[in-house]
Amino acid sequence: MQKLGDFKLPHFFNYPPYFTLQPVRDIREKQIQLWKELILEYCRFQKIFVVGLEEDFPLFSNTVIERFLSHEAREAFLSAVVSEGSFFF
Repeated sequence: MQKLGDFKLPHFFNYPPYFTLQPVRDIREKQIQLWKELILEYCRFQKIFVVGLEEDFPLFSNTVIERFLSHEAREAFLSAVVSEGSFFF
């Protein structure tokens, strides 16, 4: 299992399609849910309270599989976190 410092990343983090917004609604909803949970877990673990849409956030890229989140994907995933009332971006 891949790690980011002491934080263990989920298996989907190494699956390239999860770094691209999926076109099928049901799959996209599942993808957004997985990313929302990952972002919240990572922020709790690292004690991060604010994530900027434009910042170089460690979860926004995976050098192992050479993938990164587009601006649209970042916005979708962070909007899901904000809609839950967790924090602002």
